[in-house]
Amino acid sequence: MHCSAGMDRTGLVAGAYKMKYLGWSMKEVLKENAGFGGPRKEMFFNALNGLKWYCLSIRPRDQCLF
Repeated sequence: MHCSAGMDRTGLVAGAYKMKYLGWSMKEVLKENAGFGGPRKEMFFNALNGLKWYCLSIRPRDQCLF
């Protein structure tokens, strides 16, 4: 479930789903996300920040480091 870039809103929503319902860690989400997209493989700053805040709302702080 990724758009052609897969690193902004789509990556944020997919990552949040995987953390909450599939038990993925923040590192696992970011590693998978890096496999999608074009020349820029990292998530945009706002999406990454949003994902980190979401992680902090459902997991202990040490599980949200990357």
